Amino acid sequence: MDGAIAGLIGSLGGVVLGVSAQSIQARWQRRWQVADRGNDMARAQSDRLWQERRVAYSAFMEAASDLMRRLDFAWKMKADLPPTAEVPAGHPYFAATTEAMNALHEALNTASRRAEEVNLLTQSAAIVVSVNGLISVIASVDFNEVHEGNHEFNQQRPALATELAGMYRAFTAAARAELGIPALERPHGA
Repeated sequence: MDGAIAGLIGSLGGVVLGVSAQSIQARWQRRWQVADRGNDMARAQSDRLWQERRVAYSAFMEAASDLMRRLDFAWKMKADLPPTAEVPAGHPYFAATTEAMNALHEALNTASRRAEEVNLLTQSAAIVVSVNGLISVIASVDFNEVHEGNHEFNQQRPALATELAGMYRAFTAAARAELGIPALERPHGA
């Protein structure tokens, strides 16, 4: 009889111990699942943010490139023309330069909007500095001077173009660094 009681107590103790061990294991497993789910969500959010940055940076680079191209085009159109006051309204270049200036203003607005998007998404101080530097250089341009064909202003054009290109390259390098995209290898002499 004592053996039966000992066996019953041992069986009950084993069941209690097994149930408690299973309960502990289930609790740990739930914690791991919650942690894994949190890690998966964090990873998905990080991937989504990376993708949004990549799209915003690309859109800004495209807008800045378009703006620089349109600015250069407006300069070239006005470089050899007399001031607008001396160009009659029927002159063929009058409509073309006005259209070029309107396109330039639209490109400036687009680049400014894209710069705001980049500044909202970025975590890199270098990107903020380069974007704001590029926009401030562009904002320093007196578009009326470009439109009026001011020859003194046209003398400053190469220095301004060099500064714009430098800020564009700084943005490109900072964006590549933040996104983890390696720089393009260029062969020597290229």
